[in-house]
Amino acid sequence: MKLTKKIISLVLTAAMLMGCAVFAVSAAAVKTTDETMTHYTEKQGFHKKTTKYKYGCKITDNKDKNISVEFNDGGDDEYYFLRVRANKATTDKKPVLTVYYEKDGKKITVSKTRYTVEKSAQLPFKDVRINTGMSKDVTLSNPYYNSYKFKTDQKGIVKISTACLIDTNGDETHSFTGVKEGTVKVSAYVRGTSKKAGSFKVTVGTFPAKVRKEFSPLKLKYNAHGSSGYMAACHVELKDILEDTKKGAKYTVSVDDESVASTINSKTIYSTGKGSTTATIKEKLNGKKTTVATLKISVSKCKMAYVADQNREFYNDGIFGNGDMVEYINVGGKLRMKKTLVDCLINNDLTGSHFKKTLYKITYKSSNKKILTVNSDGVVTGKKLGSANVTYTITFSDKSVHSGDCQISVTDEEFY
Repeated sequence: MKLTKKIISLVLTAAMLMGCAVFAVSAAAVKTTDETMTHYTEKQGFHKKTTKYKYGCKITDNKDKNISVEFNDGGDDEYYFLRVRANKATTDKKPVLTVYYEKDGKKITVSKTRYTVEKSAQLPFKDVRINTGMSKDVTLSNPYYNSYKFKTDQKGIVKISTACLIDTNGDETHSFTGVKEGTVKVSAYVRGTSKKAGSFKVTVGTFPAKVRKEFSPLKLKYNAHGSSGYMAACHVELKDILEDTKKGAKYTVSVDDESVASTINSKTIYSTGKGSTTATIKEKLNGKKTTVATLKISVSKCKMAYVADQNREFYNDGIFGNGDMVEYINVGGKLRMKKTLVDCLINNDLTGSHFKKTLYKITYKSSNKKILTVNSDGVVTGKKLGSANVTYTITFSDKSVHSGDCQISVTDEEFY
């Protein structure tokens, strides 16, 4: 059927508003999948292309603008980007998003997705309590694409920081400060909308300090091959153990058996050996000292591979590579991996962990022997131009295993 210029103009205008081209797409045998979203949420991600041709998308049955789409072909990149936002709950008709690529003037369907947008229910936020004059970080689950704004039913009881920290899940942490004693209802709204996400009570008062449940008893690990101070799970701060601390109070901790655990400035508990002991936590307020809690401590010897894992974590930018995490050698050039592995993971002078040679064995494997080879001593040799990975596996005498890999590019560039 021949379209008039007016109809074509309307179609093109709608395409520009949606951010995607809405031309006819070839009727490829692609099954339509169903996706359910909640109002004010979004789904986004990078998707691998199956061909080098230009990608695009179109939306149908979206007259009520139930969803909006942001699409980017990615150019020469091997991935395209797609973000779908749920703007309004659907009724009978549900929008369908078609992704396609253009080849020889035709548009070949890659995927078809039918979206159902549901009304969002209120989230079950937990109630909060704070001592007068103290602040507490409160983390709220947030599946929405905007942050929260807050409303309280009473003023002057609690102060809520306007700034927040947002983690990788989208959950956000706000700081609440108790101003005066009382209870206030706090309602969280999706910023920029009238959507109430949920509510909770904040009680400000004078509560006794106590040990958080997750630290009673306190379980620590112990590194039998060097220092435990730098390792996760081998030490804990007193401020993290306690909750409901009071304004103006000072808290200290002492340990009964220092061969099992000890303290730094009476503020940090760290493991010194395998076994069990107890710690006493005291509070000093207005010249009066009282015991907050007697804490049971159990220390277990950690696996050798855990020590290697922690040594690896100590190098945030990786133990191989120069900024871009890739090692470079020439054809015929060599890279000695073993020294790096031993210096970083086995006998680390920075962390103080050291293993005897009889306690571990390292093996190596090349992902492509035509590009590079690696011998039993970890010496890599470049064979021809290209990139490949060398996987290393460290097996310890306690049968624990640490493994990783190194990306290596064999290049014809000169090195000085």
